[in-house]
Amino acid sequence: MPEPRAYDAGSRPLYRTPGTPPRPPRRRARPSRRMPRWPGSLPGSGGVAIVIGSAALGGVLTAASGSVPGILLGIFLVAGTLIAALAVRPPAVYLIIPAPALCYVITALITGLLHDQGAGVSRTALAVSAAQWIASGFLAMTAATVLAIVATAVRWPRTRRARRGPAPF
Repeated sequence: MPEPRAYDAGSRPLYRTPGTPPRPPRRRARPSRRMPRWPGSLPGSGGVAIVIGSAALGGVLTAASGSVPGILLGIFLVAGTLIAALAVRPPAVYLIIPAPALCYVITALITGLLHDQGAGVSRTALAVSAAQWIASGFLAMTAATVLAIVATAVRWPRTRRARRGPAPF
């Protein structure tokens, strides 16, 4: 008579003999918590946060340099918009389009108020100074917004085509 085996070929115990220890319970496999893939895996709100952060950083550096809002803030705004357009999932890129202009206007006003303490003497002087601060970044706002529109136009149709499958020839 063949000897009874404690384990089958699949390493499952057929039965437990009195001398063998109990088998530990199986653990469920946990889903891995990986960081999102880069580029193109952030939600739209993450891209807007990148634009806001880059504008804030540009505003802080502009205020620290003691200059009026303009070139430095504009460079940070365009760079942040480019990074955000690449970091966001393709179907959500359109959410970035209004962010550069809004971020520049708010940051330029805050930075301008920090720079020109005398602008608040009268409401007229404040309005004229605010118009100048905002107008100094018009090209940067336009470039960043056009960049967001182009990124949307390029990336959005590609994802819709990828979901349907390759185009037949």
